[in-house]
Amino acid sequence: MGSIPLLVGVTGHRESALAAGADTLVAEVALELGLDLVAGVPFDVDLGRAEQDATGSN
Repeated sequence: MGSIPLLVGVTGHRESALAAGADTLVAEVALELGLDLVAGVPFDVDLGRAEQDATGSN
C-alpha cells in the first residue's frame, strides 16, 4: 500500500498568508519536522512584498 498524503490547513489571519502568529508558528514547526510547506497567497505577490517592506514584517 502506498503512502497517503496528509494535508493540513491553518490560518490565524484571513487577510494575509503566513502572518505573524498561528500560521507562522505552524509553518516553522512543519519545516523543523521536514514536512513540505505550501503557502497560499491571497493577493498579488508583489503587493504583498511591498506591504511587508512598508510594515517591516516577514
